[in-house]
Amino acid sequence: MEWVVFRINSFIKFVSLSKVRRRAVTLVALGLSLFTAAQASADDHLRIYAASSMTNVLNEIIENYESQSGVRITPVYGGSSSLARQIERGAPSDIFISANRLWMNYLVEQSVVEPSNMVVLASNQLVLVSSNPDINVTLNSIDSWKAALGGSRLATGSKAVPVGMYAQQAFESLNVWSELNDKIAPTNSVRMALALVEQGEAPLGVVYRTDALYSEDVYVVQSFPTELHEPIAYPMALLSDQPQAQAFYHFLQGDAVTKVLVKHGFSRP
Repeated sequence: MEWVVFRINSFIKFVSLSKVRRRAVTLVALGLSLFTAAQASADDHLRIYAASSMTNVLNEIIENYESQSGVRITPVYGGSSSLARQIERGAPSDIFISANRLWMNYLVEQSVVEPSNMVVLASNQLVLVSSNPDINVTLNSIDSWKAALGGSRLATGSKAVPVGMYAQQAFESLNVWSELNDKIAPTNSVRMALALVEQGEAPLGVVYRTDALYSEDVYVVQSFPTELHEPIAYPMALLSDQPQAQAFYHFLQGDAVTKVLVKHGFSRP
């Protein structure tokens, strides 16, 4: 009798263990299926980190590309310094477009960007804008600047933001930086500087020509001669070996994108 009970208990344990094993196998299979599906989804979804001055042009390029390829692209816009630091800390990005070489070189130094996977996408120009169509400024005259500002401040990027760096270089070349320095209203991006002028919070702002073209609320007072500062270049880096990322990276260098860049006021280097 004891032997019969033992065999019955063993059989029950075997059946129970088999159920556990089958359930475990099922869960593993389900997990692998979900992982595969997520991986496939990730392969069709790109994340592009780009300087805020690329917002309008890149949105149009992305819309065109998505309709052709079916690939989903999520752009993340901001100041180049902020984006570069996010990427350095591991933010998921397939392509990075900076508004200057400094922050791209920073990522090269941190071994985040491979120099062979980097090209210059576009060029831009620095301009002085105002919401007042009658305002005028002589760029190399500090008295002219003071009169135009009237005790207010000049909106542009901070010293960590590319547009602010270019502006400082231009002011130093014009020999007005020492007196204009404390009259700057620094912002975290060129779009924020533009918004201050649009809203009347600042009478003048230094932004990119492309940003001025997008706005119906500001006028270009002066264009800064390009020899006053380093060339305004937008280096682009491929950060992923994903085939879809490589395809979009090469697409951005093609003739179709050149036409869109020129339409928005950019130029090819």
